[in-house]
Amino acid sequence: WPCWTKRGEFFAWGNGERGQIGQEGFDDVAWEPIKVDLTAKGSDLGAVSVSCGTAHVACIAVATEEVELVQRGGEATQRHLLTWGENQSGQLGYETPGNDARGAMPALVAFKSSNPVQVSCGATHSAALDDQGQVWMWGAADCMQRNKETR
Repeated sequence: WPCWTKRGEFFAWGNGERGQIGQEGFDDVAWEPIKVDLTAKGSDLGAVSVSCGTAHVACIAVATEEVELVQRGGEATQRHLLTWGENQSGQLGYETPGNDARGAMPALVAFKSSNPVQVSCGATHSAALDDQGQVWMWGAADCMQRNKETR
């Protein structure tokens, strides 16, 4: 289960068998909330939106100093999409190292020239809307309704 604070701090608890708690080496049940480190490219980030799949998590994050601005309806300089957890169907949006089909730590999903503004997770797929109105989908194709224009 996830939650985040007004300052953008992110916490998770519950079943962590597939990395969905966001802690390296943690594969048990977290009975108490555990703070998840949302750091990317050397910058501290704060959560502004979260979605959960069956065993993966996706989070839209901004620079910590912009969290309150975004919560009041303002625009961040840049938005980032981080994902972690189960990746057996590619639902994280990146390859996980070795033979392990999970990404236990939050990692960035690459967007070429746009910023993610909304994210939604299904059981084994994910989708994001970017600031240019494009929808991006990845993961198990049998769980998605896609057309030829899907990226």
